[in-house]
Amino acid sequence: MSKALDSEGLDTIEAVLPDFSLSLRARNRSPRTIQSYSEGARLLDAYLGERGMPRELRSIGREHVEAFIDDQLTRHSHASAAVRFRSLQRFFRWAKEDGQITASPMANMSPPTVQAPRFRS
Repeated sequence: MSKALDSEGLDTIEAVLPDFSLSLRARNRSPRTIQSYSEGARLLDAYLGERGMPRELRSIGREHVEAFIDDQLTRHSHASAAVRFRSLQRFFRWAKEDGQITASPMANMSPPTVQAPRFRS
């Protein structure tokens, strides 16, 4: 278990991202996968910070992740929001495995539905 803390002594997404990336590299994930997973976590962290929501890992709840995914759905394609969802699932799974949190805020959450493109005949 790592003990990455930010300047205020809090276990935040930003503080643990280097350990998360190291874990992904140790699992031989592709550079693109590592970038995508890390980007999802960084975007969540920025979203929470901009809105005055909790950034400490243990304080992030399902409602915070759902608000972020809702924001992604309104600003980006549904496919992009689904990729962010899956990236965050992996991040919070790692945080739980690493002992950073005791339960994932995404437990029992379902990914956003992605509509197949409609083609005209």
